[in-house]
Amino acid sequence: MHDDLERLVEGVLGHFFMSHGFVPSSSLNRRNGLISEVVYVSSECKVKLYDSQVDGEINCFLATVSTPDGADWAGLDRAFYLRDLLEVGKGLPLEELMQVVASPARGRQEQLIQIRNLLLQGYKNALANLRVRTPS
Repeated sequence: MHDDLERLVEGVLGHFFMSHGFVPSSSLNRRNGLISEVVYVSSECKVKLYDSQVDGEINCFLATVSTPDGADWAGLDRAFYLRDLLEVGKGLPLEELMQVVASPARGRQEQLIQIRNLLLQGYKNALANLRVRTPS
């Protein structure tokens, strides 16, 4: 599965990564193939795409360059979900927030396109928020 994720990520996000100075850092397969991770690194940060067959969702994290690729980035004080850094849904009433964050069954490519669009629209803001939230 992780080879497939690598190809999908490169196909959908390759131009974004290349234009922002990212290069592939690692590709990991965990839990007997139920979880795949692809990590890209630039001089400013790391981006991890995390694909879980358990919940059928691809998530995107941004982290400091010093964050270990193989670590579980959830809960680290130097890695954050892209949606959190962009404050997606902040200030919306609960009903509208649920529509924004609800994840109807979508294909992996469609999820990566959504992540790419978020990065294209808000990468600079996400990077600025990462810098503010991480310890010195």
